[in-house]
Amino acid sequence: MNILTQNNIKTMSSLEIAAITNKQHAHVMRDIRKMMQQIANPNMDYEQYQALSDNMGRTSEIRLGKDLTITLVTGYSAKI
Repeated sequence: MNILTQNNIKTMSSLEIAAITNKQHAHVMRDIRKMMQQIANPNMDYEQYQALSDNMGRTSEIRLGKDLTITLVTGYSAKI
């Protein structure tokens, strides 16, 4: 796990979340977008959300702060 700290906020990437939850990255990206639409809080600290783009301008991964990571992952099944 490669937790980065940006502006004193620990983040985890959608790629890392996909790997530890054994889900397809495209599905994790979809779930993050859906979660962000549901939250839609204008007072939210959006430093906890960062979309990174590839050289074609497409979102290649999303980095989430700890709170958003926990919110996303707790919605996933814990089947082993």
